[in-house]
Amino acid sequence: MTSVTGAIKSLIRKLPKRKPLEDKRESLLLSYKRQAEIYQWLFRKNGFSVSSTAYFVYCNGRTDHPRFDKRLEFDISMIPYVGDDGWVSDTIMAAHKCLHNDIIPDHSPDCDYCQYFLAVTAVCE
Repeated sequence: MTSVTGAIKSLIRKLPKRKPLEDKRESLLLSYKRQAEIYQWLFRKNGFSVSSTAYFVYCNGRTDHPRFDKRLEFDISMIPYVGDDGWVSDTIMAAHKCLHNDIIPDHSPDCDYCQYFLAVTAVCE
């Protein structure tokens, strides 16, 4: 086994385990909600009248057909979401302060990027 192959295998073993599909869907939905709230905040800060309700169009491929037959069918639903952009200003200010700080923040065990960085660093040492 070459040292590169060994390093890659070692890195893969140290990476965080993948979350179950339901956790990924929930995490994805949370990121869409946050994104909608940021857009609501941005538009409000620029003087627009913005509804607190955002709508997500959710399309899910149908898997109940026995054959593909060169045709994709989808179940489509619209999901209303009442956003709350009250957290955005404080979060932007905290991020700005962090970026201008001379001290690097600690790694977070809940951050996928931090865990990836730590795993890569451990392999490269």
